[in-house]
Amino acid sequence: MGVAILAPVPAVIIDSAMETCAREGVVAFGTNAFEVFHRVEEEYGTGIPVIIKPTSRYGDPKGYARMSFSGKFERFTKADRQGLHPEPEKRPAVTLSPEDPDTPVYGFWEISNLRLMPNQVSMGSLRAVGKKTPLPATYKFQGPLLVVADFL
Repeated sequence: MGVAILAPVPAVIIDSAMETCAREGVVAFGTNAFEVFHRVEEEYGTGIPVIIKPTSRYGDPKGYARMSFSGKFERFTKADRQGLHPEPEKRPAVTLSPEDPDTPVYGFWEISNLRLMPNQVSMGSLRAVGKKTPLPATYKFQGPLLVVADFL
């Protein structure tokens, strides 16, 4: 049993994120949920597992929303004054498009070893840190969450 970060990521950027991670060794995802990542750094440090559940909010042409991905948390990087990553090469390339520019955010959570998990993670197999009951099978993301998983 272990603690992990459960985080939503738009399905449409997964391929680009995988390419970025392979090239740079890490990939950075934007967030305004800095409290979660500050807690991770203070209580767990680097190396905590990350479970990514792709979301179909912006589309899902490859069906990634029915899959789960994993990685390893490396660091939280505060955004620059424009709300962008100070090292844009760590961002998925599709988020850097001039036609559809990145949304300014507070900071970025960076992970390494982004990969497809062999099995989809069921929400009911996870529980929020500090809670006794599992997440509902139809859990709707409000942002990243610290969870306990028996398979970690």
